[in-house]
Amino acid sequence: MQCVCLMGYYSEDSACLGCPAGEAGTSLGSCAKCSAGFYSDQIASTTCTQCQAHSTSPVGSASSVCLCNAGYGGIDGECTACAAGKSKSDVAATQCPLCAAGKYSDSVTSCVDCAVRFYSPAGASTCTECQANSNSAAQSISVEACTCNSGHTGENGTACDACISGEYKGAPGNGPCVVCETGKAASSPAMTVCVNCEAGKYAGVDGAVICAECGNGKYGPSAGSSVCSQCAAGTYLTTTGAVLSSACKACPAGTSSSLGSVSLDACISICPAGFTVCVLCENYIHVLLLVPHLFHIRTSYMCVHACMRA
Repeated sequence: MQCVCLMGYYSEDSACLGCPAGEAGTSLGSCAKCSAGFYSDQIASTTCTQCQAHSTSPVGSASSVCLCNAGYGGIDGECTACAAGKSKSDVAATQCPLCAAGKYSDSVTSCVDCAVRFYSPAGASTCTECQANSNSAAQSISVEACTCNSGHTGENGTACDACISGEYKGAPGNGPCVVCETGKAASSPAMTVCVNCEAGKYAGVDGAVICAECGNGKYGPSAGSSVCSQCAAGTYLTTTGAVLSSACKACPAGTSSSLGSVSLDACISICPAGFTVCVLCENYIHVLLLVPHLFHIRTSYMCVHACMRA
């Protein structure tokens, strides 16, 4: 009669040997490797033992210490879910590591980068938003990474104040606001640039909030002006905000005016050398020059400027 090895044993050279660790008897005289998630740490086992919850093992495992699944940690086969701020993506008998600074855990299996304008220290479960009017790069690790936006000023990681009207700040960072130079203005807070004055306007001082119109007798042909040009002699201008010199009106024939004249009244008679200007005649009296040093006065229907020898 032929002998048959018992469960947990196999036959070799007419001898029955115990199934090695990592295997178990599946039938009389036969052994098979333990499936994944099971183990056998004894010789001549008849069954494989299933790993504890949230853990697994490779095929043919001979160790009773199973490997914790992704999202779970432990070193003795007892696997628990990773806590907030930790994650574990591999299958291993290790604890869940902290998320690195600049990241946070939104699941137990992975850490996620903090977005732009957010930061976090190591082991964070959420990222913290930078203070108002500031920003930071993705994966920032501390509040000091938050820098003030353009148009705002303040130290890194602190409150950011808007630049006042008449000032600007063109780049992010902890730099100061800069006063607008002449010919430019910043009409509202938090400006990132100073705006050139339009043609017909000017800003004659640093830190202007608005550009003023060129006054009577003046014009502004170019944008970004700190002063307006005066109307030429012999012309005048009664309106404001003029752009071109052609807006200056010529004085009537025989009269002239000084630079920047603002009305027709500024146009006066032009006298030859040795003559002075008489005032406008009253009561329609016309002054006629007959011969040198002699004058004749008569009634007239019009009254004009005339010149009298000094």
